[in-house]
Amino acid sequence: MSAVPPAVLPTLLPEVLPAVAGGAPRTRLAAAAGFTLVEVLVAFAVIAAVGGALLGLQVGASRALRVAEQLHLAAALVRNELGLQRLVAAAASGPCRSPLPGVGPGDAWTCEVERACQPGPLGPCALLGIRIVVVPPGGRPLELRSATFPALEGLP
Repeated sequence: MSAVPPAVLPTLLPEVLPAVAGGAPRTRLAAAAGFTLVEVLVAFAVIAAVGGALLGLQVGASRALRVAEQLHLAAALVRNELGLQRLVAAAASGPCRSPLPGVGPGDAWTCEVERACQPGPLGPCALLGIRIVVVPPGGRPLELRSATFPALEGLP
């Protein structure tokens, strides 16, 4: 059996660290085997911060989706009401005539129509101005202004 040269011997043996609180000495290999409490707490803090940011993004996205749905429903109501106002010759100012699908009677939607005759060279009511205002619950009003000729009302 050959002898190990003395220069290699210190590299094969682990270094001995001082004893902690009177315990047995620990090797450097054993001390580096796990995470410290501070490292674990920092990792949890980073995960919590990222989770909080993702939750905030989700809340913002759901709020934006709700506003977009309300705007889509309001635009559909305005479109339907404008078609009715142009087709019905006896239409008048007041609440909208077209019901909005998907909106129940308990919802706080409001829809108002204002019709105004504009005098012109063709007569006292040469041009008819139509203004439709739809207000979703808790939302901003959506307003549409249009005009038509009274002689064309009732024609498809």
